Amino acid sequence: MVEDDHIKFIQPPEAPIFTPTEEEFEDPISYIANVVKPVIDKTGICKIQPPSDWRPSFAIDVENFRFQPRVQRINELEATTRVKLNFLRKLTKFWELQGAVLKVPLVNRAPLDLYKLQKLVQVAGGYEAVTDREKWSRIAIKMDLPDLPNKCYGSILKSHYAKYLYPYEHFEGNLSCSSKVSEKVLDNKPAAPLKSPKKEPDIDYNTNSEMRKLQFYGAGYKAALPTTIKAGEKGENDRCMRDRTKASYLESDICRTCGLTENEEEMLTCCNCDEVYHKYCLFPRVEGIVKGLWRCPKCVAKEYKKPADVFGFDTAPDFYCLASFGAMADKFKENYFQKSIGEVSCAEVEEEFWKLTSNINETVTVHYGADIHALTNGSGFPTKLSDRPTFEEEKYVKSKWNLNRLPVDEGSVLRFVSGDVSGMKVPWCYVGMCFSCFCWHIEDHWSYSINFHHWGEPKTWYGVPSSHADTLEEVMKGRAPELFEQSPDLLHHITTIMNPNMLMANNVPVVRTDQCAGEFIITAPRAFHAGFNQGYNFAEAVNFCPADWLPMGRACISNYKKVKRNCVFSHEELICKMAADAQSLSLQVALEAHKELLILVDQERRLRKKLLEHGITQAAREKFEMKADDERQCCYCKTTCFLSAIVCQCRAGAIVCLEHASELCHCPGSKKCLLFRYTLDELPAMIRGLGSRVSGFQKWKTAAKKAYSAKGTDRLTLVELKSLLSEGKEAGYQQHTSLYGNLQRAAKETERYSSLVRETCNRRVRVRRTTDQLAKSVAKRLSLSEVVSLVEQLQDLICQIKDADMLQDLVSKAQQFMEDTRSALLKSPSNLQALIDLQDVGISLDLDLPEIGDLNRAIEQGKWLKEVSDVLEREEDELATVEELESLVTRGNAFSPHPEIEKVLTEMNQILTVGQSWEDKATVCLQANPKHTLSAIEALLSESEGVKVYLSNMEALREQTQRSMDWIGKAESLLKSIPHPALEQLKNHASKARTLPVRLDLLDKVNVVIEEASDWKHVACKHFVKYQSEANLLEVLLPRFTNMFLPKRHLQKKQQRVLKEEKFDSNSLIDNAFSTTDMYEKAAQAELANVADLRLSSDPTTQLCVCGVKSAAKMFMCVVCKHWQHYKCSDLSRNQNERSEVEGFVCSECVRSKRPKLKVILQLLVSLRKIPARFLEGEALQSLTERALKWQEQTKCFLGRTTFSSLCKKFTALKSKNLYWAEQEDDEPVKSPFLDHDYITSSVILPKKEHPTFDIPDLEPDDEFCETLDALLLEGRLLEVTMDELPVLDKFKFTLTRYKLDGLAVPRKQRRKPPVRESLMQEPVITSTTGEVMSELSRKRKTRSSKGAKKRKKAPNEPKSSVEEDEAVEEEQWGDYDELCAAANGCLKPDDESLCWVQCGSCEKWFHLACIGVLTKQLTDDDYTCDSCKPPVDGLSSPDADKELSAFDKEFDNRVADHFGFSDSVNVDRYSTDYILCEDRSINSTDLSDGKQLEDALDKYSIIEGKIHSLDGIHQSMSMECT
Repeated sequence: MVEDDHIKFIQPPEAPIFTPTEEEFEDPISYIANVVKPVIDKTGICKIQPPSDWRPSFAIDVENFRFQPRVQRINELEATTRVKLNFLRKLTKFWELQGAVLKVPLVNRAPLDLYKLQKLVQVAGGYEAVTDREKWSRIAIKMDLPDLPNKCYGSILKSHYAKYLYPYEHFEGNLSCSSKVSEKVLDNKPAAPLKSPKKEPDIDYNTNSEMRKLQFYGAGYKAALPTTIKAGEKGENDRCMRDRTKASYLESDICRTCGLTENEEEMLTCCNCDEVYHKYCLFPRVEGIVKGLWRCPKCVAKEYKKPADVFGFDTAPDFYCLASFGAMADKFKENYFQKSIGEVSCAEVEEEFWKLTSNINETVTVHYGADIHALTNGSGFPTKLSDRPTFEEEKYVKSKWNLNRLPVDEGSVLRFVSGDVSGMKVPWCYVGMCFSCFCWHIEDHWSYSINFHHWGEPKTWYGVPSSHADTLEEVMKGRAPELFEQSPDLLHHITTIMNPNMLMANNVPVVRTDQCAGEFIITAPRAFHAGFNQGYNFAEAVNFCPADWLPMGRACISNYKKVKRNCVFSHEELICKMAADAQSLSLQVALEAHKELLILVDQERRLRKKLLEHGITQAAREKFEMKADDERQCCYCKTTCFLSAIVCQCRAGAIVCLEHASELCHCPGSKKCLLFRYTLDELPAMIRGLGSRVSGFQKWKTAAKKAYSAKGTDRLTLVELKSLLSEGKEAGYQQHTSLYGNLQRAAKETERYSSLVRETCNRRVRVRRTTDQLAKSVAKRLSLSEVVSLVEQLQDLICQIKDADMLQDLVSKAQQFMEDTRSALLKSPSNLQALIDLQDVGISLDLDLPEIGDLNRAIEQGKWLKEVSDVLEREEDELATVEELESLVTRGNAFSPHPEIEKVLTEMNQILTVGQSWEDKATVCLQANPKHTLSAIEALLSESEGVKVYLSNMEALREQTQRSMDWIGKAESLLKSIPHPALEQLKNHASKARTLPVRLDLLDKVNVVIEEASDWKHVACKHFVKYQSEANLLEVLLPRFTNMFLPKRHLQKKQQRVLKEEKFDSNSLIDNAFSTTDMYEKAAQAELANVADLRLSSDPTTQLCVCGVKSAAKMFMCVVCKHWQHYKCSDLSRNQNERSEVEGFVCSECVRSKRPKLKVILQLLVSLRKIPARFLEGEALQSLTERALKWQEQTKCFLGRTTFSSLCKKFTALKSKNLYWAEQEDDEPVKSPFLDHDYITSSVILPKKEHPTFDIPDLEPDDEFCETLDALLLEGRLLEVTMDELPVLDKFKFTLTRYKLDGLAVPRKQRRKPPVRESLMQEPVITSTTGEVMSELSRKRKTRSSKGAKKRKKAPNEPKSSVEEDEAVEEEQWGDYDELCAAANGCLKPDDESLCWVQCGSCEKWFHLACIGVLTKQLTDDDYTCDSCKPPVDGLSSPDADKELSAFDKEFDNRVADHFGFSDSVNVDRYSTDYILCEDRSINSTDLSDGKQLEDALDKYSIIEGKIHSLDGIHQSMSMECT
């Protein structure tokens, strides 16, 4: 069968690797024999890695080392590839002899594999069979050609086969027959009818298009076959060749096929022998004119049959040194792989190598420096010591691993071989390069070999164990039979390799390994091995033969005789030399030599005795060792003779061994002579010489064998056996025979058995110990069968044990115990004491008896019956539980069947069934969803009474029922209690109800109350608690406490930690009885006191924001806590312009809630009254509402005082007077800088140019009035309720403050300073004021901003000058300003060079010229008006606007009067102030605890709120009409 060789290489398994220790590495022969050999016999090769410190130096003279390498063509090494190449060479030669040139055709764009095609056709039956059966399509598929519908590759292959291979096939098939016919023709004898090896078909060449196309320049091989000669024909046709020397030579030519002379124009003459043939007599028939030289079939066959040269490696013409060879090798590898050497992996080289061996089309040639003699060229190991050798040099010269010493070591028998046998006793060196290889082979004489890698790249090895050597040879012969036919000893030439995958596919085990520098490779006897080099390297190898090799060496000689191979040395001579020097042999070598000598002498006796039967009686002594090996070589089997040989007078110099005496000649025995080295009497003497060396060992071995095979009373004692072992150990016999190890193991086994017997007999813990399980850690008693088996095993030991009789007595007692136990088990288990006594007897035996287990189970049954009897006899207060009964029943069911047990179990199951049913009912009630009613559970409890089992679930249900009744009672009391219960108390009580397994109707009522309270809290939170506030509802409703107002920046770390630990606790104010009236009032008073202290401790001059950042931005001071805040840090940033005026600013720390209106709070209180529960938030809200109403009452009383109304009239008169005279002075109306007040109306302002008299009351506010006002303002701002009276007080306070400061005088039309900074102090300020004023301002600003200028501190009593006072006032009024302007589209922040300012004459705001798009030259002396202050285009002038505003107020008063039914505007004015705020003073005295009064107050507030909405609607409609 033809296989596809182009497959991916699969690496075989790795060979074993040995790493000997320092001690093991000292003796290589001993280490290999004891450690390596058992493994290497199974693998063939192994690798040894020496200790890390064993690194011999390279001793070769690198400069003078020269060699001629071998030339290897890689694709010719592989067996199957070489067969293909040989086939193609023969085919090419055949066509060349025909005068044609073979050109391999292309099929499917690839060269056609003619060899594979021929093999496939031959396997299928030949050309004719394939054609007849139409199998060419199958052949195409096997040739890996695609099966395409438009390509008929079968027909193409058929045509190519017929053209190129079919004639060659006939030529080869008839070559032998042609030779015989040619010989008869040359002898001028009649040729007998020739019988072809197979019947040739009759071919009509005129109809065969393929044969007709063949235009050969010569005939095929069949042309050498003459036509069949009929019997009896004689005459000229009998002459096969012309005799040119005779006179009867005919002028005309005669065809050598048909013997006729006609048709001379169709005749061809051979260019070598001048023979003539008809064209139509040749096969195949020659058509047309022949061009060139033509040879006849006989000449073609004669030239073709010339023997080919035996395949071998050529020697390179040039010599190399190591340097030049290395350069060449490295360059080759780099060029081939197109990589640097270090980048090429071993696996990559290995796969490429086997790919090359199977590719016939790619030829790679490499050089290999192999078999370089170490004696002539030097060894890599140091061999000679210098005059002053170093320790390292002496170490490696004398090392036994030195390959120059190992073959002649004491343990190697090669030291008895005469001469320096190159390669065996003397190492060979090997210089390799990439792909250079050594082919499959075994060592000479099947000896061991060792290879050491000195340096360089790795060497890859493959090995096959000796047990499969024959299989390997058969596989190679089967794959390449042509090579073995040509050279039967092909594998001895070391020129053929085969892919390991192919061997493994044929059941040949192969291992591999990579040998690196510093490592050894050992090959076993007759182990085939091969390999190749990964790159440039240097290795050294030699053979060695330890004592165990001798039997293998004898088998090798027998094999050499069969294959007729020359021997390197005489094995007989080696054995005899060892016997002659027996005293120098080691014991192991002497033992093996003694065995071999016995076999050798016995064989020699038989052969010499056989000679007498052939009549050979002459004999002569011959010293064969004195002759050269080729002079004493058997001329038949090529073996080297030593003990004896046969010669004959008829053949001088010829000699044969005794086995092939009949092959010498046919002369009678009397003419032959026996040459012998030793007589038969001398050979036993040699045996005795070796015997004396091993006699002591033989004696000890005999005694050991006797002791090992003794039986019964003849056995030795343990002491005697140890003495025998001690004797063998002292003599060193343990390494030379396996018997010592067997005795040693037997002694150890006897000791273990002796210890086991002692332990068993002494009634210790008996461990189940057998010969292969002695290391068990778990102690177990021995069974009776094991004790009996132990007694039997003691009889099989090679030693006697004295305590063996005690074991037999133990067996007897155990058997008696087993009988007593069986009888006791047949009785009732209630007899408990008898069973316990019998159990004590079994325990005393200390054996693992099955009856003990049965006895224990019977005792357990008796104990169970007694326990059941005790349980069933308990009183009612100690009844057994269901679990106890279940446990007893489960234990009873586990017992083996017994009538008494079954009866008790039946009774127990009945009781258990009743108990479990009630327990299940109780469980259902406890876990029911929805829950059962109380009445149903009580009924179930009454029915369960009387059961004789303790029901745990039923008791739990009874307890839960009692708890449910208690809960109902308490819930009823809570819901009916007055005052209402606390909310937390209801929640706790409701949580308890959820754990009860009873459905409680009152629980729904309790949950409704809880949900109502939760909803109320949620609504209250929406009205009070700010978004993302840290304070909860309760904290917002309760008054503030000490240190709660202080910002974090004012607190030290210690204070902050104290505040964190002392967190607000609501229970400190409201106790369990909810007595909040007194506590809340105390907390409110404490709040006022703490705020007052905080205001006193605050320094208004220290303008530091709560954020802790000090900046020039505008800041506001809280009127409550007196702390400052930036505009961005306050709540103003969300609803007010930064530069607008702010009245009564309160910071976010003081405003803790949303502060809903009083109406909302009253609605919350109404809904609170409907909730039948008390909770802290509701009580706190009620207290807060009472406090707010109380403050409102106090405020209305304050507003109704005479002082308040008189001051309001005074402020109105002063404002009218000041405005009048300001207008008279400027001839134009001036906008008042004060805020409008509800008590200051436009009706009292007189027209311009009139000089009215103003009635100004002479009244000043006293301290008590101011303190009352401040107290009301403070408490009103602290309330978390929006009060309508608070803005009235704020405006009055603002007017009163301005009155105290400047008497409500209208200031001159000054304009505020622009923002000032140091870099702008010298910048011009553009304004519409006069030059004197601006220059004065610039002077003052320049004076204040001078760098380095400091004010002189005055003494306390030193008066200030007028200039200093003005500057101080101006400094205080102006303050610090930002550098940003008030432009509507944002400040552009111009640079210092273009920083010019202008002030609006209306709003008094400052602007950069660059920000409003105005140039300096565009400004005039008139006031500048910003875009926001400019009047509409279609609007009125300023005086007209004032008139229009007055008309608007009058129209508004008239509409309000018409809406509410008033007769004059005074009533309207009153309605808008006092009437709306104080329409019904009875609301302030409303009792919040009275629900009726609370609802009436809410109705009144709704009416007031509706009136206010009406006023807003009238005002809005009038504004829309004006617009």
